[in-house]
Amino acid sequence: MGRAVVNTPEYDQRWRRTHVNILFVTHLPAGSRGGDADRVNGLMAGLRAGGHVVELRRLPIRKPIHARRWRPWWYVEPDARWLSETATLADASDLVVASLLPGATAVARALVERRVSAPFVYDAHNDEARLAAQTMRAASGRRVGQMEDVVFATADTVWVAGERDAEELGRRYPKASLANIPNGVDRDLPDLTDVAPVPGAAFTYGTWSYRPNADGLARLAATSFGGSGEMRVFGTIGEAQSRTLTKSAQTAHANLRWTFRGFEKDWHALAGSGATGVIPVWSGAGTKLRAVQLAAMGAPTIPTSEALSGLPEGFHELMPPVDDPAKLLARALEGAAASAEARRELRRWVLDELSWDRLAEVAVAAALH
Repeated sequence: MGRAVVNTPEYDQRWRRTHVNILFVTHLPAGSRGGDADRVNGLMAGLRAGGHVVELRRLPIRKPIHARRWRPWWYVEPDARWLSETATLADASDLVVASLLPGATAVARALVERRVSAPFVYDAHNDEARLAAQTMRAASGRRVGQMEDVVFATADTVWVAGERDAEELGRRYPKASLANIPNGVDRDLPDLTDVAPVPGAAFTYGTWSYRPNADGLARLAATSFGGSGEMRVFGTIGEAQSRTLTKSAQTAHANLRWTFRGFEKDWHALAGSGATGVIPVWSGAGTKLRAVQLAAMGAPTIPTSEALSGLPEGFHELMPPVDDPAKLLARALEGAAASAEARRELRRWVLDELSWDRLAEVAVAAALH
């Protein structure tokens, strides 16, 4: 598989014998779905599987999604009571982890106001300032950068999901202690390595309200393609967006049927039927969760190069990327994914190296080294 993904201290069995009390803070409400939620839930499950005691504290969201003056929806102002209670919980913990920028900003304020001995970890997931520059107005992007500055000045360790983000954040914050903790998977995902790709059936899933993902899906829908089949799209998508994409797809390739579904588990069944997974991502940051999840199932998959960012070169060999939208669609609907043997090899490696319980132990070791 080539070079290792996790460039943190070597995994050591002694961490298995060291049960740590962890205060875990996030702004995500219960029941959240998507890449951020999968990472938060996966890390917590992995930490608990390692015998650590994890107390979850959610940041209260008091701002509406479309707040005035174009503030990001997660721009929050926790009150003095929340800050005081969080600092008290941190005092009683061995490790404080804040996953994603909103929670980390609030925790940084709580810890600055009261000295706490427990190490503070910011689980960055992505290079948020760079993403904000791609997806937000200039003023909001600058605000994200200011929030990131505060957190990096306070955090003892920063977990980043991808080598590219680690390199870019390392240049901006040369004194920061960075650990590359990529996105992972649960070990109990179904084994689809013996499922043969079925021509004419493809699917993709993601959070389509996120602009880099939406742009990639629009690019796929608008490409010139002369074949036939069905493309099913799973994930959060608005009615106006689905109408626009449907019209675009009908114009570009009348013989390819597009259907849009909500956030359901049906895509697991669709993958099990032999439909090819498509990852139409041409921009973004971090380790792409979809590539890791589909690889862990051994599902037939056609990604773009960007969809494999942050992953070792072996992914490119065993899950060959296609960057031209028309060729990507053609390969997916022809059922031209990697062989069952290649998918089986990739699945074994992912479950060994990128399971959440494995990554959580490496993450703890990086925070307490």
